[in-house]
This record gives sequence, structure tokens and C-alpha cells, in this order.
Amino acid sequence: MHAICSTHYNSIDRSCILILKYRLELKSYLSSFFICILINSCYTTYITYITIDKVDKMYIQLDFESEIPIYEQLKNEIIIGIAKKQLLPGERLPSVRALASDIGINLHTVNKAYQQLKQEGYLLIHRQRGVVVNPDGAPKVDKLYEKKLTATLRPLIADSVCRGMSKESYLELCKIIYDELEKGDQK
Repeated sequence: MHAICSTHYNSIDRSCILILKYRLELKSYLSSFFICILINSCYTTYITYITIDKVDKMYIQLDFESEIPIYEQLKNEIIIGIAKKQLLPGERLPSVRALASDIGINLHTVNKAYQQLKQEGYLLIHRQRGVVVNPDGAPKVDKLYEKKLTATLRPLIADSVCRGMSKESYLELCKIIYDELEKGDQK
């Protein structure tokens, strides 16, 4: 694994951007990870994978001032990457230590996100191969998942009803988000 570091200063929003580039050869293609960290109130990590035929981009955005814990944000961003097909089954992810160091967070935070994703069936963690997206794909819908989804959606829908959002507007917003995730980065 080869790392190249460079720091750029963005005079428009006065943010300091740290770019770390990792290259490693996997099977018949070259993967590059670009990790950019905006040193500001909102940290953003960009991970770009370059394959032979096309360039896939994945953006992980972590807001350190959010009420949502960082491990939860990281976990959600990885699931979004899998849903958008930016992270493919069998794709290798940075190690816990490497990702924590690159983002500038505690390695236990990354480990907690990875362990929860492993428990939910999204990732596999091997001693030799490291962390990979589950080669069998994301876990399928079952009764337990539907129960968890209902418990998650109920307060969100209740909040929307209390704020006066119509059922049609709520469903349209859900459709837009679903279509965005289903379509991925294909334009």
C-alpha cells in the first residue's frame, strides 16, 4: 500500500483539505482510495475507486457537530455506498486503523461501525484479506428487518404528520430518495 499526502488550502471557504491517496492492486484491476478531509465543522471523506472500465466515486460525509454519533454516520454512509453500487460485493475497504487515521477519529469508532455492519451482514472481516463488502451482497428483507424498519419509520412519519406534511409529499420524498439510491451514480 502506497500513500501520498498533500494539503490544499481553499481560499473560498477557508478550509484546509488533506488528501491521502492509497493505491493497491487487487486481482486484475487497480483501486485507488482518495481520502479528503475538510478540516472545518463538517469533515468529508472522498473515497474514489478506479477500475479498468470506469471510475466509481464514493463520498462519505461525517459531521462532527451532529447529534448522530460518528460511528452511526460512518455506518450509514457505507450502507449508502453499498446501495448505490459504489461499493461492490467483495470490494476491499480500508483497515480500521487506516480509516481512523485518515479521518482523524478514534480507531474504536471505526471498529464499532465495522462490527455493527458485520453483525448486520454488510461486511466480512478476515484476518488476511481485511474488511470486505459481503461477497453474497446485502442481507435480504425478513420479518425482523420489517419490524426494525417499522420502529424506525414510525417516529419519522409521526413528526412529519405533526409538522403538517401531507401523505403525498412524504411518499414523494421517499420515492425521490429511493430512486436516487437505486440509480446510484449512473447518469
